[in-house]
Amino acid sequence: MEMKVVNDEGAQVEIRIQDPDVRDYIDENWGDLEGKLALVLKVGVGAIKASSTAVDTNYVDKEFDKLQVRFNERFRLFQEEWDTKVQVLFGEDFRNMKECMDPDKPDTPTRRTVEMIDERMKTLMSDMDPAEESTPIGRFRKEMLMNLKELRDLFQAKRAAEEVEEKTTLKGLRYEDVVFDRVHSVGTTFMDSVQSTGDIPGIGSSKKGDVVAQLHGHEGLSVVMEIKDSGTLKINDGYYKKEILSAMENRGASASILIAHPSVYPVDKPLFVWKDRCVVCRYDPDLDDDTILEVAYQLARDIAIRAVLEGPEEFSLSEFEETLKEISLNAQTLESIERKLSRSINNLGDIRDELNRVKTNIRANLKELMDRISPEEK
Repeated sequence: MEMKVVNDEGAQVEIRIQDPDVRDYIDENWGDLEGKLALVLKVGVGAIKASSTAVDTNYVDKEFDKLQVRFNERFRLFQEEWDTKVQVLFGEDFRNMKECMDPDKPDTPTRRTVEMIDERMKTLMSDMDPAEESTPIGRFRKEMLMNLKELRDLFQAKRAAEEVEEKTTLKGLRYEDVVFDRVHSVGTTFMDSVQSTGDIPGIGSSKKGDVVAQLHGHEGLSVVMEIKDSGTLKINDGYYKKEILSAMENRGASASILIAHPSVYPVDKPLFVWKDRCVVCRYDPDLDDDTILEVAYQLARDIAIRAVLEGPEEFSLSEFEETLKEISLNAQTLESIERKLSRSINNLGDIRDELNRVKTNIRANLKELMDRISPEEK
């Protein structure tokens, strides 16, 4: 069985009706289908609008109240017309007949008719009680709730599948691509121009320097980033001169960030260190937190600006050693909490509160450091 619905703009939708109860109801009321469907749709829409767990029975009560008011009004008009015609036919005997037809007097035929109609109306309203599953509208409500639950379950399953797919896709990316995406988001907050340069030769004709951030408001000033996820990382003078300084020279940068995967920069080493104009941090994309990258980026950014204004030979972080150590310790705690959070959802609220507290401490440390080392010209 099919039904065609046309809106005010002339658009059409064909609906296939397969439910046996609905099909039987339409067949049984074919002679007055339009009126019956209008009533069923009105009641159904009211039930759906109510909520996913209950139906507002006030809507049904109001509709039957309106029906009773219309019936009473039609009966009153009928009675007036009846009185007029009977008075013309029967003259003086009309008074006795009128008393016999008075609906307010007990035991008159009219009174008994009104009482019978009232009783039928009560029965009909009881049969339409949505709270009773034995009534037609009760069965309709139950079916609608089951359909809504199925839709909700399907939506939740689809959402979960999309989240799994998103995580799977992320894990399938190269570490360098994931880091670039996160660093690009951090740089956007400063309106810096962050570009992937790993496949592009620099001014020294080599490809050293995987990412370069051109600093907004400081023409020609940049920070270069090296991203490592293979081999063994050793931060010593030889590595610093060979890899870091050469990358800075190749990209014409004033400061650098070395971002290392945990497999390259093991967890038993400090999470966050610095050497001259290079900030070194260990970053695990599976922890899904960018706080470490935010701190490393902002610190390297301000080092670059300060180094240019004061000269690379004069600038040193030694006087800020204690604050930097505090940042490193907080960053170490942050990584530890994130690992706990990723392994278990037990005590999630307490872990999340501790995590937010540590993040606040890191940003407070960084602000204190930036207020002290950032030049007024910035």
